[in-house]
Amino acid sequence: MAEPPADAEAWQDALARTVGRRVARYRRARGLTAQQLSDELRATLGFDMKRAVIGNLETGLRRGVGIAEIFALAHILRVPPLLLVVPVGDDDFPMLPVVTTDPWSAARWVTGEGEPEFLARTGPADLLQAYRDEVSFLGLYRRHDTEVARWRRAARMAGSADGPVSAGLGEIEDGLRALRWTIRELGSTPPPLPRRLRHLDAADGTAD
Repeated sequence: MAEPPADAEAWQDALARTVGRRVARYRRARGLTAQQLSDELRATLGFDMKRAVIGNLETGLRRGVGIAEIFALAHILRVPPLLLVVPVGDDDFPMLPVVTTDPWSAARWVTGEGEPEFLARTGPADLLQAYRDEVSFLGLYRRHDTEVARWRRAARMAGSADGPVSAGLGEIEDGLRALRWTIRELGSTPPPLPRRLRHLDAADGTAD
């Protein structure tokens, strides 16, 4: 196995400092002290993160942060976890030991919404297609959300989602049914359906 880059440790420290700064920013914006944040973590989630630990994270003295901590902090601070990890809106971001890029490109990489140019520079070209395949997979779930939202709008325009299904609603439902079938064919579970669309799975024999 190849040795990690010489600056990998410094990179990990930089990531932890980024999270710490973001936690401090959102904690203050929510009007919480570090002690109150610690108390909320324990009371709401049963998650023990002492005030001193939060303080060390925010001041850059703590050299690492776990994904469980990021999720718990994001929940209490009411912020997408992504925004604790990637400083969207700031200057260049050391996303990897060998990659510094703008935070928005880093965010799109994390969410699978784009193909940052650094991928072609930092990895085997034959793996780019694998990345694109996974982006397409995530796209199925995004399309599902879009179609559910479109169905809701069409149902409102039809006057009642409980009334007769118009041709437009039926077309959207057919598309959703096909999307859900494709997701299952890939060995994955589709997103949950709103109550008024659960008949789509019943029609396919996949409902509980």
